[in-house]
Amino acid sequence: MAALMKQRQVMVYTHDSIGLGEDGPTHQPVEQVASLRVTPNMSTWRPCDQVESAIAWKYGVERQDGPTALILSRQNLAQQERTAEQLANVARGGYVLKDCAGQPELIFIATGSEVELAVAAWGQTDCRRREGARGFHAVHRRVRQAGCGLSRIRTAESRDRARCRGSGYR
Repeated sequence: MAALMKQRQVMVYTHDSIGLGEDGPTHQPVEQVASLRVTPNMSTWRPCDQVESAIAWKYGVERQDGPTALILSRQNLAQQERTAEQLANVARGGYVLKDCAGQPELIFIATGSEVELAVAAWGQTDCRRREGARGFHAVHRRVRQAGCGLSRIRTAESRDRARCRGSGYR
């Protein structure tokens, strides 16, 4: 109802994870998160650490045109290292957390507690080589954090591209 009425509200959901807790697989709100993400006027955040949680909270408190849902994990999550540019992009809803030189062949997209797993997978693929037409070469890869959902990221990036072209966003 808050989303339909565009009410300013911050809802905090806890115990989000696909990891198993002490009680077994009882806290895996996969369907609920999907429902929140597609609710019109709802801004849904799944932060991956304390920094993103603080930015998401600030966004929710300052937002005037609808409710914000913060989906927080109960796990002890590692703090991710970021540049100043990455920190500025957290509020946009998503950003590249780890990147490669050149065009990536593999992109890990993750939110919440899964970002730590994606970063670990990114690190493991660093030493792997792939045989190509010209022998072995490094696998170029990227980790994309989508804390506020891919649809919001696509919308923001589309607006940015349109502004660069000078055509305006339609």
